[in-house]
Amino acid sequence: MAFVGEKIRSEEDKNYVASKGFTNYISGKLITDPEFGAVDRERDMILVSRGGGGPEMPEAYGLYVDNHIIDIEGHRKKEGSRYDNDLKIHWFIDWISAPKAWFESGCGTEKLKQIITEAFTAYAYRGLEPSQVQEVTVEILAEPKQKYNAKGEEV
Repeated sequence: MAFVGEKIRSEEDKNYVASKGFTNYISGKLITDPEFGAVDRERDMILVSRGGGGPEMPEAYGLYVDNHIIDIEGHRKKEGSRYDNDLKIHWFIDWISAPKAWFESGCGTEKLKQIITEAFTAYAYRGLEPSQVQEVTVEILAEPKQKYNAKGEEV
């Protein structure tokens, strides 16, 4: 199975997302009811928005993969219209942060970049019909870095 961009509607799906421990980018509160996600249930992976966005702030996302939450920031650019079936969505990933344990697990950065590309491609289709989207691109501009807490300690 692969990532699927979908609305998070059922209580079972909401509980699944909440169990991963995603927190809001701004408030730090647990995310229990995201509207959309890119989900790969077979591999137990999910991408959700963590908030942010706008001219002064990047869009923040959390990617649950291999029992770790990878923090991702970036922005997207849209061209065309879904109503004309020529929508183009371009993702630009500016920042990736993973816990120390993820790096120690032996997962390589190329594998992570591949998973990020798959997840954001599926996320682009959330709420849309495939015929409405002409193109999705994901450009990863950052190398994964290790997470640190507010005290500067490795997480």
